[in-house]
Amino acid sequence: RGVSHFIQKGKRATFDCIRLVNRLKELPRSVFFKIFDTQVVPILLYSSEVWGLQRLENLERVHVLAIKRYLRVPMKTPNRLVYGESGRYPLYISSTLRCIKYWLKLLRMPDSRLPKQAYNMMLTMVQNGKKCWAMKVHDCLFSNGFGYVWVNQFVPNEKQFISELKQRLSDNYGQEWWAALQDSDRYSMYRQFKTHIGPELYFECVTVRCFRDVLVKFRVGVLLLNYSAQRARIGIRGDASCVACKAVMESEEHFLLYCPEYNSLRDKYITKYIRGNYSFQFLMQCTTDEKTRDLA
Repeated sequence: RGVSHFIQKGKRATFDCIRLVNRLKELPRSVFFKIFDTQVVPILLYSSEVWGLQRLENLERVHVLAIKRYLRVPMKTPNRLVYGESGRYPLYISSTLRCIKYWLKLLRMPDSRLPKQAYNMMLTMVQNGKKCWAMKVHDCLFSNGFGYVWVNQFVPNEKQFISELKQRLSDNYGQEWWAALQDSDRYSMYRQFKTHIGPELYFECVTVRCFRDVLVKFRVGVLLLNYSAQRARIGIRGDASCVACKAVMESEEHFLLYCPEYNSLRDKYITKYIRGNYSFQFLMQCTTDEKTRDLA
């Protein structure tokens, strides 16, 4: 119940950030998320040293709201895709790190301090197999391959340890993210060209907002092509043939590479990038400024 109060305050701060974006018309990705991380995240993660070793879906919804509003995609866009496009990771990674940093602070405290005395009492509870905050720290460290740190109750280089733990948590989520993409047909198009979480080049080089917006929607499969519309309405059947040529299903690949309706635009912008059977994958992997702008 206490966390829900901070979630509501964080949501209000998020809308302030979004209004700032709308007022300025164009705000670089790095600047927007810098503002979010400095103005909103501290509110959302207030006192997370105590409760942070868990995943709170209500808290993460605020984070996802900010990402989707910045990308200007529908709220029903799959969360995993917006994480992948924006290069953002769930906030539970940050809250976990805050917990572990506080645990390290407790280890450095003298035994005369009340927090250290409370921690020593929890150590006894852990030995007896009872659930408590220290048990959650224990489970976190062992599940991420740092059980030896718990056994030693000491870290010689705290900065390096925190860096390694952050990388381990990020890698674990990255594997979870990729496994989810592999398990669902909903992501069959996206996983052809996106294999890791990371910000895309178009955030920097596509300066015309409407072009960038439509490229984002195309990549995450929410641009209103006929097939995309049918796919979004699971269980509702309908004609998925291309609206322009009526020949085949209007998938993203057909729209971009094959539909004769768009031959003139295709010849002007992307024909020079076509590479046979791997053209779609090659085009969607934004590796140069020129190719990314032409695709947009």
